[in-house]
Amino acid sequence: MTITEPTVASSTIRVTAYPSSTLDAKLVPGTSDYVEFVFTSIIGPTAVLAYRNLLRRFADEGWTYRLDVAELAIQLGVPTAQATRAIKRLVDFRIARWDGDTLQVRLAIKPPSERVLAARGAGLLETHHRILATDLLQR
Repeated sequence: MTITEPTVASSTIRVTAYPSSTLDAKLVPGTSDYVEFVFTSIIGPTAVLAYRNLLRRFADEGWTYRLDVAELAIQLGVPTAQATRAIKRLVDFRIARWDGDTLQVRLAIKPPSERVLAARGAGLLETHHRILATDLLQR
């Protein structure tokens, strides 16, 4: 497997869904409010917006589509370099991964560990517990 990243402002990348493993015990849907309320302080607001945008496109364009990184940047209201960095953060946090020149995006993700949440403040940990108490997790 070759690891690549979009680096050119006019680059387009192929995007597909990243199948979740049956070993992933508990996952949070990527479209849930949990992602916005909890992950924003961990991966950053631009990465959360990029993730939401990538997921929405599955509904609009199908399970495989071409993404113009410059167009994504315009939709996010950021420079292309920042949109590229947001995609890199999704990969760094295992929300997405590269398979050759294809970006595979998870439809559901693991909640952060309690240690990671606690390090960002009691309020974030409380939000995590409150939202998960609604039985949001996919099993």
